[in-house]
Amino acid sequence: MGAENCVIANGTPENIEALGNCGIIYGKTSKSDLVKKMKFVLENPEYIEKFGRLARDWVIKNYSWDSVTKKYERLFKIIVSGKKRFNN
Repeated sequence: MGAENCVIANGTPENIEALGNCGIIYGKTSKSDLVKKMKFVLENPEYIEKFGRLARDWVIKNYSWDSVTKKYERLFKIIVSGKKRFNN
């Protein structure tokens, strides 16, 4: 994702969360859905570029060291203050 590649991912909850709306999810156990999604991307190359850009932006926003550090800082402040909730 960080290399600005289009990602086609298995529809597990972990992959869905990590990918956000920046890639293509195929049915969790569906080989035919994977084939369908791969054919779609090959026949519509503009989506490769679109999802590649979205994926890179998503990674920078959510998984860069700066982003992760800020989230930890907020979490630690909440813990120290005694609040009960942490919203990304």
